[in-house]
Amino acid sequence: MKFNPKSGIGDKTELIPAGTLAKAVVTVNQIKQSQSTGGQYMQIELTLSSGQYANRKIWDMVCDPTDERNSENWRKMGLLALTRAFEAAGIFVPSKPETYDTLEGKSFEEIARTLDGCEVAVKVKIEKSPDPAHADKNKVGEWLTPNKESTGHVGWKKMMAEIDDSVGPAERVHMFKPAGNPSSGTTPSWMNKNHKGGSPF
Repeated sequence: MKFNPKSGIGDKTELIPAGTLAKAVVTVNQIKQSQSTGGQYMQIELTLSSGQYANRKIWDMVCDPTDERNSENWRKMGLLALTRAFEAAGIFVPSKPETYDTLEGKSFEEIARTLDGCEVAVKVKIEKSPDPAHADKNKVGEWLTPNKESTGHVGWKKMMAEIDDSVGPAERVHMFKPAGNPSSGTTPSWMNKNHKGGSPF
């Protein structure tokens, strides 16, 4: 091994191409509060679990749709993200409207606990950095869903077709995780309402 002043300089991980469709397992890293508004949101990590970029990670945020300190637009985005994620995970079933009541009245912490460990489906995007000193990054471009009433169903169908083409019948039987893998009964370390954090919203 030879050390030199340029070791590692210029090395960077290639971003996942925009438009990539994949299943992903959600890990809730933390519940935080916006420094500017005090509104709650969760920081999540998604580990892709299908396709050629399996095991790659992307990071994003999901707003608390019930926290009025968050902007109306961001609350709508949070509600959409959670609804589509729980549909993809099988917790909400479009043909069974009563399943959408299972999280009614739950706190944001309880919702985060339910989301933690779920396998969802996403369309990846590339978010351009406005600051040249910071690199572009992958984010969730769209939450995919088996709900035929949603625009995310188009991507869901395409993703499922790609999965069918890439695996055999034997592998297909075992490739889907159960709907959710909630945290244990103890309070996770990320469930800390008093932790303040920055947010672009």
